[in-house]
Amino acid sequence: MVAHHICTIFLLSFSLGMRIWAIGCLVLFCHDVCDIFLDLSKIFLYVQNRTNCSKSGYVICEIGKTVSFLSFVVIWIVFRFHFYPRKAIYAVAYHR
Repeated sequence: MVAHHICTIFLLSFSLGMRIWAIGCLVLFCHDVCDIFLDLSKIFLYVQNRTNCSKSGYVICEIGKTVSFLSFVVIWIVFRFHFYPRKAIYAVAYHR
């Protein structure tokens, strides 16, 4: 995971140095927008697993966890399989 983050920082710095920072930001946005919903489902899971969580809190966390994870899956598919190839890869491949 550390190597992944080092490569990501290098690629963003390289895109800034080559004056194609807009593509670097677009790639970063397409890959990181879904992390919001993944972290939200983790928060619901952590709150649900607390020892002093009430029955209603457990149900609310279960619903929130399920909804946020389903949102994560849908957004991951849309951004990784639709917007990333259509916007980022197309812009880099056919930029004149």
